[in-house]
Amino acid sequence: DWVFEAAKLAICAINERPGPAALIFNTVRSAQQALLTLAPLGVPCRLFHGRYTALDRQRIERQVLEVYGKHSKDRGASVLVATQVVEQSLDLDFDHMVTELAPIDLLLQRAGRLHRHPRRRDGALSACDERPDPVLQVVCPTGSNGEPILSDGVYSELVLLKTWESLDRHGVIRDAQDIEAAVEAVYSESDRDGVLGEWRHRLERAEREATEKREA
Repeated sequence: DWVFEAAKLAICAINERPGPAALIFNTVRSAQQALLTLAPLGVPCRLFHGRYTALDRQRIERQVLEVYGKHSKDRGASVLVATQVVEQSLDLDFDHMVTELAPIDLLLQRAGRLHRHPRRRDGALSACDERPDPVLQVVCPTGSNGEPILSDGVYSELVLLKTWESLDRHGVIRDAQDIEAAVEAVYSESDRDGVLGEWRHRLERAEREATEKREA
């Protein structure tokens, strides 16, 4: 299934160019499923999400920072399977990232954990980054017609559909102007006609549901 395919992308990335990778999902259930997929393959991996008890979370955060933080020393091939907690306050630094589809602004925030600190090829901190440019890979389950299947209920279907369409049409973000254009394509009414396209019925239904929920 798509969770297995996402795990395979992370494995391929660290096999091609060893280094720490993040595999991010929107639900704890998907993250746990991915960990079960990776564990039998002998891939060094850890699980990090927001449902631990306070004491367990503090302990796991310390471990995650030790392995994936700014001053981490062992930058070998490993995978942190996580949820949205990695996009928050922790100063994490990955060489590779595979993430489930999320709203465009959150995808950009997750991307900020890629090559967060300049390093030499061996992983040591440096004034100049010597590593090849990182790539953020975005995955999402799709139906037989190629349309995304959005059923986790974590984020607005409307925003996810617009994000999917924006990535499908543009796909490459290199500088500040690209970031602004990508966010505006999802959240601005000015790009509405281009976004609707062949998914007009789904977008309009999602808009109605969002309006009804807001009014309620």
